[in-house]
Amino acid sequence: MRRMGVALAGLLAVFAAIVTAAPAFAHAGLVSMTPAVGSTVTVAPSQVVLTFDEPMQSLGSTVAVIDPAGHAVQTSEMAVQGTRIIVWLLPLHRPGTYHVNYRVLSGDGHVVTDTRTFRFAPSGQAAATPMSTAVPEVSPVHSDSATIGFWLTGVALVLLLLVGWGVARVRRVRTRG
Repeated sequence: MRRMGVALAGLLAVFAAIVTAAPAFAHAGLVSMTPAVGSTVTVAPSQVVLTFDEPMQSLGSTVAVIDPAGHAVQTSEMAVQGTRIIVWLLPLHRPGTYHVNYRVLSGDGHVVTDTRTFRFAPSGQAAATPMSTAVPEVSPVHSDSATIGFWLTGVALVLLLLVGWGVARVRRVRTRG
């Protein structure tokens, strides 16, 4: 019985270590965007700047800025400067909501994918075309794969504890009988 208690204590220690290490499973997240997420700009921006909470890689990273008609408006130029990705835009002509679609590769090799928006309303049109889907400034966006892996590990440890407890109960009943 003493060995079983030591084994259970060891498994609980491993589980506690995994739970407290949860932030290590986090991936890069978007911290800010210029123009700001959900904002309305009256002067057409010449670039979109995405700022993440860790360095990005240029190889494997793509950003597409799509106008209200569904056309890409970014140039072929994109710069990765540490935690920032800069995408230059063609001149914007259409008022409305622009979607910034990104699939970027963080320094640790994890892919982060999301879409954010801003609205372009040339002077005089800002009041006439309110933004219907205002989005607050973003918090970091993380890949779900790490969260799923974390919970699967936790479930596996709990199942292991239950199996160990069941085996100990069966042995105890057999030794008594």
